[in-house]
Amino acid sequence: MKFNRIMALAKKNKRIDIINSVNGQWLSIGGAVYYIGNTGLNEQNIKPLFNMGADWRIKSTDIKDIKIINFNDINDCEEPATVSDITLLFDDKYFTTLTGKDTLNTILINEDYLKPLSDEPTQYFLRTGNNLKYLAIKRGLILIAVILPHYLDEDFKKAFDLTNKSMSRLNKNYNKELKKAAEELGLDWTDDEDMEEIKEIKE
Repeated sequence: MKFNRIMALAKKNKRIDIINSVNGQWLSIGGAVYYIGNTGLNEQNIKPLFNMGADWRIKSTDIKDIKIINFNDINDCEEPATVSDITLLFDDKYFTTLTGKDTLNTILINEDYLKPLSDEPTQYFLRTGNNLKYLAIKRGLILIAVILPHYLDEDFKKAFDLTNKSMSRLNKNYNKELKKAAEELGLDWTDDEDMEEIKEIKE
């Protein structure tokens, strides 16, 4: 994880929350939280370390006081997520969509929050809890970052939801065609190798 990239993001809002746990520390910059290990950072020593001025908001808290996010490596209410082909640009920022097994289960994430993790092999998961859906990022089985979704205004949300519903219908229709093709060819619809063969035929 690139620590300097985390700090570059933090400088935009001049805000850092240090979250302490028995397994190490996390840094929150508002919309994203990153695991940084046992650094020993606190509200006093972090300012001179990164040349933070008096106008910075630095807060230290304990992980048990964070109720909205589950920092456990494993969560029963999570599912693998993939980056979709949809990227949006507004307010001079790029946002990407991450989708669960169902196309309708989608969140919008600020791409800048993914940059500190860009040099690492990671896996994405959608988690749901406390009426919140958010992105959990793992390295192997270990949680290393949490990113909160970007919320859209009502008009934009309607257009975004309509796009997701259209994609969901297209995916369902495509899967029906694949299943029908599998049956006609005598292949197993539940077998990954057979389905890859069908996809190649259809393409």
